[in-house]
This record gives sequence, structure tokens and C-alpha cells, in this order.
Amino acid sequence: MLLSKFKSDLNRHKIYLFLRKLWWLPAPLFALLAFLPILNIYFSGEDFVFIKFATSGKPFYEPIQNLFYRPLPNLLWQLDYNLWGLQAAGYHLTNLIIHCANVILVGWLAKSFGTNVKTSTLTAVLFALNPIHTEPVVWLSARPDLVATFFSLGVLLCSLKYFESERGLFYALSIIMFVAGLLSKESTISLPIVLFFLALAYKKHKSISYLTLILRLVPFLIIDFGYLILRISLLGRVGGYDNGGNIVFDIVWNLTIGLGLPYLFPVNLESVGLLSGIGIAFGLLILYLWIFIAIKPRPLKKFLVSNYTALILIFGTILPALINTPVAANMSQSRVLYLPSVGFCLFLANILSFAVSNRWIDVKSIEKSNSTTPHSSNKLKWLKTPITYLLLFYLIGLFTALPSWMQAGNIVKKTFTLFPREYFDLNSEDTIYYEGLPDSFQGAYIWRNGLDEATQLIIGKGFRGVLQTGNVNIDYQRAEQGRLWFARYGYDANLTKLSLNFTYNLSTLSPIKVPFGENPNNQIWNFESCQLQHWALLSEEGRVDCQQSKGILFNTLSKKTSLTLISPLIKNTPGVANLLEFDNYIDYDFQQLQIPGEVSLKGLDGKEYFHQTFYFAATGKKYHYQLFISDLLNSTEPFQVQIKLSKFRSNILWGKIGLGVLDTRKRG
Repeated sequence: MLLSKFKSDLNRHKIYLFLRKLWWLPAPLFALLAFLPILNIYFSGEDFVFIKFATSGKPFYEPIQNLFYRPLPNLLWQLDYNLWGLQAAGYHLTNLIIHCANVILVGWLAKSFGTNVKTSTLTAVLFALNPIHTEPVVWLSARPDLVATFFSLGVLLCSLKYFESERGLFYALSIIMFVAGLLSKESTISLPIVLFFLALAYKKHKSISYLTLILRLVPFLIIDFGYLILRISLLGRVGGYDNGGNIVFDIVWNLTIGLGLPYLFPVNLESVGLLSGIGIAFGLLILYLWIFIAIKPRPLKKFLVSNYTALILIFGTILPALINTPVAANMSQSRVLYLPSVGFCLFLANILSFAVSNRWIDVKSIEKSNSTTPHSSNKLKWLKTPITYLLLFYLIGLFTALPSWMQAGNIVKKTFTLFPREYFDLNSEDTIYYEGLPDSFQGAYIWRNGLDEATQLIIGKGFRGVLQTGNVNIDYQRAEQGRLWFARYGYDANLTKLSLNFTYNLSTLSPIKVPFGENPNNQIWNFESCQLQHWALLSEEGRVDCQQSKGILFNTLSKKTSLTLISPLIKNTPGVANLLEFDNYIDYDFQQLQIPGEVSLKGLDGKEYFHQTFYFAATGKKYHYQLFISDLLNSTEPFQVQIKLSKFRSNILWGKIGLGVLDTRKRG
């Protein structure tokens, strides 16, 4: 009987020891569960830049983004593309796995610094659930920060092992991982500084001379300076970003308020709203005051000494990012704080561990003093620690930030699903200009970059995509090889709905004709005989001339004017998509290659059914235009087409105008 009980106790002891060795396991599980929804998020625009590059099979050469020479993350992009193609969930899974691996390394690093199991676990949990990590974990283009952090943590862990054991294997591994970190992101250049100050802490416990310490860091410094010299000589500078701001202000801000605010109040004010954000920030402030009162009896000097390693990690790893654009209120740019947050989470875990063990908020002391309700106190003891409330705030911050990225991904996906390719006979030489697409949403990036690469990957190789803004010049020369498409999008204030409002194209090639004979409502007007055929031309200046077999020439007499063409009454077929086509030649005007135009459909009562602006090309070449007017005429009343050009002085030759009905059954 006694022997059986002894064996049972021994087995329980073995199980306990085994479970104790798995102290690091809860933190990555928390990270996995908290970030699991990102598997349902689509790509952001810039992700397609890296995916397109991955299709080239050359991860160690970046001709497009040479200022961001980061071959190891590119190698992962290539691996993802070979595994998943254009399935975004697989790419997000890779990011999530790297983040979970970093969480484990953070816990081990905290343990290597001499913290107890509970503090090490808490450090890893804080790192796992920190809302400030939303951007680097969710945004696939921020993968270099995840990979660089993985190798940086490996460098620190192997170096600490070497300081303890003097084994050359750990020394060699730390150097290899340092090189890998530099090939992941240039921000790892400050690691030798971090290693130096960490080594000073170990020097106090071991009789190591300063000369020996410096000699051990020499290989790191040689690699670091060699990398810097090579990068500057080849690329011109260390980093790829140039925010054009006040460098001194950015450095001071990023070292103080710009560093402290995102860490202490990791809330996306755009996603939660101003009032809710203020409420969350106020709750966090109360929590920090609670912790501050708890640790106040401890001498400040002793407290700072005990957090020496955490402070070195924070300020040592933030050095390369000091001239970057500060983290915004919507938490954009927070990826630069991913590695420095290792030190902050360790710092905060040390504070929380001491605060909980302090008698002012010691759970056991509270339970003993509360003799009237000991049972309920024991049940609710977890409510009496600031750790619980802090993690609750972290989860709130995380779950309010993720929907913005989900919505941004939906907008990216709808950009191409809304483009009705079944209507259009696209070919690989076509260029698509996208107008009205959002840049970002509540800190989540949408179409800041990547439209060209996305067009080639989704629509087809050889296509070109351009984000059309006010400063983008249209490349009309490409209209000689294919058609120029213009897709105009619209969205509401909350970005809950994206719509394709207008699409038109032009080309110098022979046009694809509207099937005029297949529908009685299809009509064509030929001006080549110099007859307007019931169309009216209205203008302030100029005259109408005839060019036989070519069309009607509107001569501006070199005076700036406007022109409006008004069609005869046209019978409407409700619920169909209309296609307006016309041939047009405009004399070359080097000062005004694009002439503003408008197209509108109006009823007899003056009601406007449709109105959109577009551009005519004034390049001295004949173009064929196709304007798609989709499902917008619900009235049975006849209407007139009006085409207007504004403020131009070039002569215009009109050939043919046609109005046809598209076969909407193709969309079914």
C-alpha cells in the first residue's frame, strides 16, 4: 500500500516536472488564438509587389526595391507563393507562425536574463497579445520585421549562452544569426551596441577584462561596418525610407513621447472612435497609477538596475528607426516597435511581478484579512491583480484593430471582382488606370502601392495597372499597342461598400464593334458624310467644317472654348447596360494633352439619369472611345446623350458615334 502510494506520488511529481518545463507553451497558444482571425484577411496592395517578385524566382536580387534589400524575407515570399499561389490565408499563416516563434524566444530570453518562470511567462504573454503588434503580424509586407526579430532574438540568446558557457558553438551561431538578421532588415545594425551593454552586465559577475569583451565583439563590428559600407556604396544610404521631416524633432520625439505613447496606450483611435479611445486610455491610466502606487516603496535606483537589460533592449533596438516617421494615432508605422517591444514587455512584466508580490495588493494578504468571505475571495482572486486587467485591455485593443485590416483586405479583393471582365475583351497589352481607390483605412494599408503587380497577377501577365491620381500623366503611347482602360471606383465613409461607378477605354487600334444589328435599340451615326444626323453642336467659339470621308471638323480658330454634342431622342430599354462608342481626332497640344470631358444622359424633363467626367486625348492621333454605362437607366422615357469638352483650343474631328446594348447575360 505504501509502495503504491509512493509510486503514485512519484508519477505525479514527474508530470509536474514535465509540465513545469512547458512554462513557455501558453504564450504562443494565446498568440495563435488571438491572431487566428487574420487567416480570413485578404492581401493588401503592397503585398502583391512581393508576390510578383517571388514569381521571378530570384529572392537575392531586388531591382525594383533595391533600397529594401531583404533577401531572406523574399525567400519566404517565394516559398509561400510556391505553396499557396494567391491564397492569402497561407501567407498569413506563415506570419503567424513566425510571431509565435518570436513569442517563445522572448520567453526564453527573459528566462536567460535571470527572471523567474512566472515573470518570463508573463513577458512572453504580453509580447504575444500586445495590440501594437497588429501591423507587423497582419500586414504581410511587414514580414521583414518579424524575420529580423526572430534572428535578433537568436543572436541575443546564443550570445548569453556563450557568456555563460564559453562554448564556441553558441558564439558561431550568434554571428551567423546576426548576418541573417542583416539580410532580413537593415534595422538589426544596432545589435552590436545591445550586445556590448548586455555583456557589461555579465562582466560584473565574471572576471572578464574590457579588452576581452571588446575582442569578442570585434567580429560583429566588422560585419556591421562592412555591411554599412557596402550598402551605402551600392544603394546610397542605410535605410529605404526618407520621410522628409525634421530629423532632430523625429529623433527626440521617437525617443520620448513617440516611444512611450504607443506602448502605454496601444489603442487605434481611428478604429475604436475618439470617445471610446479616450475611455480605454483613461482605464489604462488608472491601471498604471495602481501599479505605480504598488511599486512606490521600492528605491528607484534599485528598480532601474533590476530593469537594466529591458531598458537596453528598448533603446538599443530603436536606434535605427529614430529618423522614421513616428507611430500615428491609428497605429500605422508601429512595425518599427516590434523588436523594441521585447524590452518593453520585459520591463512591464518585471513591474507587474513586483506589484503583485507587494503587500499592498498581495492576493494572499487580502484573502487573510477578509475573514468574512474567504471562499468568495479565493474564487475572485484573479480579479485583484493588475495583470488580468492589463491583458483584458490588450485584448480589447487587439480585437478593435483587426476589423480595420479585414475591411481593407475586402476592399483590395473587391477592386478586381467588381471589374466586369466578362463584358470586356481584354488583351495582354492593355493598361488599366484605377481612379478613386482608397490609400488606407484606419491605419490598415490598401492601395498605397502594388496595383501594377496585382493587375499582372490577377488579370494577366502583360497587363499594366496604374493608380490614377492628380499628378499621374496618362501614357497615351500604350494605346498604340492595346487599349487604355479607366476604372473609376467609389466608396462610403466607413469603407463598408466599394462600387465601380464608371469604366471607359480608348485605343488607336481597330475597335471591337458593338453588335449593332443584334438589338433594335442599337444605333450608329456616321458623320463622315458631313451630316450631323439630328445631332446638335453647341459652342461659344469656333466653326464647323467638313472633311469629306473623314467627318465633321470643329475648328476652334485657336481660341479657348467648350463644345457640347447633343444626340436626338433615344428610346430606352430599362435594366440593360449601354455602351457609347465614338471615333475622335484632336490636334496635338503640348500644353494640354488631356482635355476634360463629360458624358450625361438626360430625359425630356431635364432629369439626369447618368453623368460622369472623363478625358479626351489631344495627341494628334485618332482614337476610338468606349464608355460603359451599366444598369443605370430605369426609366422607360426616351433620353438624350450629351458629350461635352471644356476649355480647349485644339481642333476636333468627329467620325462615328454609336450607342449599343451589351448582353448582360454574360454576367450571370
